[in-house]
Amino acid sequence: MTAVESDGIPGGRSLIGCVFVQSIAEFSAWITVLVVAFDQCGTSAAGLAITVQLVPAALLAPVVASAGDRFARHRVVAVSFAIQAAAAAGITVALLTDSPLALVLALAAAFTVATIPVPGCVASLLVHHARTPSQLADWNVTRSFAMAGGSIIGPLLTALVLAVGEPGAVFAGWQGSARSRRW
Repeated sequence: MTAVESDGIPGGRSLIGCVFVQSIAEFSAWITVLVVAFDQCGTSAAGLAITVQLVPAALLAPVVASAGDRFARHRVVAVSFAIQAAAAAGITVALLTDSPLALVLALAAAFTVATIPVPGCVASLLVHHARTPSQLADWNVTRSFAMAGGSIIGPLLTALVLAVGEPGAVFAGWQGSARSRRW
């Protein structure tokens, strides 16, 4: 069985697709928020943007990451994506209406915290549904490639969108993508 077959994992291809989209969205969000903060207030605001996103994520990571151990993993991923989509929609509206940077940063922090449980839940889903060690290894390699691909494509797409449009367009695109993704 190869890494692209979906027999061993219900929705196997869509699970890897979720990892890919998650990676793209996460990198796009980070870059866009940093660009907005820098554009509005300079380097100190960009540093503040990083702090505002990472401190809550670091403090909440133990609780949020363990959600997959307490609740159904596929539901945790779905809720995580829903929160990310809501935060992206909020950031889109905030950027398009010239809301204060503080609102954008608060929503970006919520977006960042919502990304925490996805990797662990996906890894657990892969382990839970793999039939053989070889199949698990294949799926983990595929997941790693999906994450790496997203880390390359996310910044490229963000650069293209920012070159021709406004930062709100980046979040509007990911909010629509998250809504269309079925888990």
